[in-house]
Amino acid sequence: MANQRIRSVHRYPKDAVCLINDCTNEVKSKELCTKHYARLMRWGSPHHIQKIAQYPPAECGVIQDGVKCTKQKAARDMCQMHYRRWTLYKDPTITLRNANPKNPAKYKMKVARNHPNARSDGQILEHRLVMSEHLGRPLYDKENVHHINGDRFDNRIQNLELWSHSQPRGQRIQDKVEWALELLQTYAPEKLR
Repeated sequence: MANQRIRSVHRYPKDAVCLINDCTNEVKSKELCTKHYARLMRWGSPHHIQKIAQYPPAECGVIQDGVKCTKQKAARDMCQMHYRRWTLYKDPTITLRNANPKNPAKYKMKVARNHPNARSDGQILEHRLVMSEHLGRPLYDKENVHHINGDRFDNRIQNLELWSHSQPRGQRIQDKVEWALELLQTYAPEKLR
């Protein structure tokens, strides 16, 4: 016990409050509360207040379907949602329907409410819309649009091909001939003459 060092601890009464006017916090050290004691140690005065510049939150500003996004800006002048779309797909305005079984491959969507190939919510796959506008007619049910270079977001008409996945039901020659005539009537009626 002789080698043990005994410290004297200065304790304040439990109801002791900070010396600073209008502060009702409990005393921590040097008759000051934790907040004012930290200011004293850092700035040399318990009354010092660090002023932080207050800027109004900046808005995203991405315009999608004619409407400006008013969410708070996060990165690259975009809100968190548009920035994430930009990092994943290089397009902050892309609309993906991940939960929709009609669009499992994550193609680019467009709003075309009056288009015959549009879904009930007014959206259509952009590559189908581009091909439909190029042909000047709506696409048939047994037609699909293929991306030549494999990039699902490259919807230039030069990168798109019209494919048909129709086939004759039977294997008899008569069925195949009827199917071939139907195919020619649809896509090349001038060849039937």
